[in-house]
Amino acid sequence: MDAPVVLFADDNTPIRGLMVRAFAQAGIIKVVAAADGVEALAAFEADGAGEIGLLITDLMMPRLDGAGLIAKARAARPALKIILISTDPLPLELRDGGISYMQKPFLPSELVAKALELLG
Repeated sequence: MDAPVVLFADDNTPIRGLMVRAFAQAGIIKVVAAADGVEALAAFEADGAGEIGLLITDLMMPRLDGAGLIAKARAARPALKIILISTDPLPLELRDGGISYMQKPFLPSELVAKALELLG
């Protein structure tokens, strides 16, 4: 199997573009970008081969927020690695779920480094 695929969900278009470019510059990770939780869930459900190895999601998004996306993705694939990003603190209900957390703002290189660490 090739390098794992990262599913990146954030409703902020400039941030999505910036992160896709940052991962591309790292040269080893394919990124699927989604504008909200519903798009991300559809991409995740379409991943029949299980190539998505990491979900990076913003907490606050329209239609389906990050917590809802995480719950649905984890129900389908309990061992999925997840990074939650937000300007808000990590919600209590997600603190014991094996979820990595990064508080915005951060440098794109910091998120790429965290992703590489998790994908090991």
